[in-house]
Amino acid sequence: RKSIDQVVDAANLEHLLLDHGHFTGEVSRFISPQIVFDTGIYTQPIIARGSLSSDKVALGFLTSEQGRGYFNGKPFHGREVLLYTESTELNCLLENGTRWTGLHVSRSLLEQMGLKCPKTWAGILASDRNLSDGVASTIHNTLSAMANNHENLVEQVLYEETLIAMSSVISSHDNRRSQFRVKHSYRLVSQVQEYIDHHYNQPLKINEICADFNVTIRTLQRSFYKALGISPHRYLSLFRLNMARELLLAADPQVHTITGIAHACGIFHLGRFSQEYHKVFGELPLKTLRK
Repeated sequence: RKSIDQVVDAANLEHLLLDHGHFTGEVSRFISPQIVFDTGIYTQPIIARGSLSSDKVALGFLTSEQGRGYFNGKPFHGREVLLYTESTELNCLLENGTRWTGLHVSRSLLEQMGLKCPKTWAGILASDRNLSDGVASTIHNTLSAMANNHENLVEQVLYEETLIAMSSVISSHDNRRSQFRVKHSYRLVSQVQEYIDHHYNQPLKINEICADFNVTIRTLQRSFYKALGISPHRYLSLFRLNMARELLLAADPQVHTITGIAHACGIFHLGRFSQEYHKVFGELPLKTLRK
């Protein structure tokens, strides 16, 4: 078992908070040489971006039937299963209260079991009640063993039941014989996100971003809403606020100023910055700086 900070850091994913209010999270991780089990739930909606493990195939699942999210531009609901091969780029939005789980298995172990996993795949498999029930059972049994600190039992459950679940998922993929295609709208959103990553500290405007990518504002708006459920302007604003919080938490109040940090994040209206920051994080920038 590890703390939420350790799990988030180990996952190598950037997390972006999307709404105001008190944020809390519950995350658990179990690691064995060839299988990693992660599960968690957050009280606020978030976007998680980054590369998945370079040496393991990932199986993603939303435990609750009411859970919802967007994964690489596609809406994703409870009882559906995701399959991601090594080093796949993940870009997901999870609504508040959605419990997620990730099962990561080494390809070598899959091959030892006679399972042939596709070399490249990133997408949602068709919802299958029996398939998702098998994964849900694995998650339930693993969590029960973790809650009772039975590490040997956790490992046994993962090795025996996870492989069964993976086998079912991979077989489902083979039977479908389909290919995952990245839609133009998601590709556009991904490119704009990367652009913002490198230029958020500049006085960016949405119409200028549209001009750079040769698309209309309407096209960009529709693409962001389809892929992430929010507007590009809101995404840019939240990205800057989250970056400002990171800098404030790491800053020395004797050396750094709120104005300097805001400007470093492309924020130049300080009054509005304080208001929006307080709405999202529940405290003023000055309080964060003094922590």
